[in-house]
Amino acid sequence: YSPDQLSQYSISLQGCAQSAQSLPLFLALDHGEEYFNRFYQGMTLFPAAIAQAATGDPQYAYRVARSAGNELVYSGINMVLAPVTDVLARFNSKISSLSTFGGDPKTVGEFVSMAANGYRDARLVTVMRDFPGGPGREQSNRSNAPVDFTERDSLNAINLPPYRDGIASGVPVVMLSKTAFPALSGDTQPANLSGDVIRLLRQDLQFDGIILSDVTE
Repeated sequence: YSPDQLSQYSISLQGCAQSAQSLPLFLALDHGEEYFNRFYQGMTLFPAAIAQAATGDPQYAYRVARSAGNELVYSGINMVLAPVTDVLARFNSKISSLSTFGGDPKTVGEFVSMAANGYRDARLVTVMRDFPGGPGREQSNRSNAPVDFTERDSLNAINLPPYRDGIASGVPVVMLSKTAFPALSGDTQPANLSGDVIRLLRQDLQFDGIILSDVTE
């Protein structure tokens, strides 16, 4: 898509929804920076999250998110599947080495919160992802579900603080990971199917917003 094409498509979809019901559709996209660009032309390529964090200035994340968010709103998108809230545990990970704000929970929390504020000021619904983290996963392909064997103490100390910061800043939606966390659930059931993971989010982190699920392959 180009922004103009998606805008026309979004208007058409919302028109169909309006004719059938009173509530508008959520139109979501995982977009906002260099490695999450879903357009072939017409959109700004902003630096990856890891590069934003390298500036040491969380306001940079705000400016990127607000600018990218404004472009998405022009295209008819009203929900952004960002920011990625993982703390990078493996710096050689092809899955997350560029999409996260780095390996320090405090820094990640600060940048996530500011990015969320930027998207919100662009009039987008923000979605933190992928709870309760993911960069420690061992495998990820269609025949073997990804598994993260991080211990519970490490999850509490490293993975969860950025989510707490984002929740405190008012993020309304959290997406659950398709990765399994045996330390939380006691088995290899994906987090997005785990009652234990949902209870952690609802009870321990006191999140009362909307929960989304990542796709389970």
